[in-house]
Amino acid sequence: MQWGAPSEGTALIYDHSNFTEGGQDVFRCGPKANPNIEGTTRYLDILLNRRIVSSETIAMDGHRLCASLSTFELHSAGDATILKNTIQLASFVGEDMVRGYQNGTDASLDNLVKHFQRWNAG
Repeated sequence: MQWGAPSEGTALIYDHSNFTEGGQDVFRCGPKANPNIEGTTRYLDILLNRRIVSSETIAMDGHRLCASLSTFELHSAGDATILKNTIQLASFVGEDMVRGYQNGTDASLDNLVKHFQRWNAG
């Protein structure tokens, strides 16, 4: 919740969160005035300090927009950690969904970097 929303005007609301292998998150996102996009993330594999594999579906008004498989790999690099993020996305509504998903993911990861910078400074 502290870094996941891609912009100031976007809401990210977790209705259920279970970050465990086999667990799932259920969330809503979109404009703060109307977070009408629904998502479900399922955690398929979690290897502490090494890897997270998850699947996700995104829907709006009962219509599925996309499905994805994401792999986050973490590698130690001295005092830093390198994150490799691989996403396979199937859009059911065209290329705009692909661009929107990529832009949202990129902005969220940028926010994660800023979150850790503030955390390390504080």
